[in-house]
Amino acid sequence: MTEASMRTEIDLIYRTEYKQLARLASAIVYDSGLGDDIVSGGMIRLVENWDKVGKYEAPGAWLRRVVIRDAVRMQVKRTKERSMLTELFISRPAYSPPAVAPGSLRAAVDQLPTKMRAVVLVHYFLDQSITETAHLLGIKEGTAKAHLHRAKQALREVLTEQDVETIR
Repeated sequence: MTEASMRTEIDLIYRTEYKQLARLASAIVYDSGLGDDIVSGGMIRLVENWDKVGKYEAPGAWLRRVVIRDAVRMQVKRTKERSMLTELFISRPAYSPPAVAPGSLRAAVDQLPTKMRAVVLVHYFLDQSITETAHLLGIKEGTAKAHLHRAKQALREVLTEQDVETIR
């Protein structure tokens, strides 16, 4: 593969994947700047590993998997850090998710634990099957199903029928 064709393929992946992945990563970590950084890091890894990834049937899928896993890891790390700081009585301004209308689907999804939220976002936002969702998140299919089931239960508890009708 020539340098020019590699650049063309990577450019195509960037144009087709970046915007959607940035929104997804931002939703997982509650921070649009950090979401962009995560996707940029994924693009760098794509370029660095192109000799291997470029041979895959769908290099964009590899990028999605890398970005989703990195976003989940980052949010889990941030949550642990906040918890440890709280335990140590070190005060720092707590990060809060972007303001959304109370009772909205976005507000309800934002309240889900990180891994459940990631499953919901990948399954519905990226319109992936449970099998593909599990693959992208690097978890077993049964675990993805369990997270999705628990997330739906949690969402049913906080959303009213009127909220659901508004979403439709």
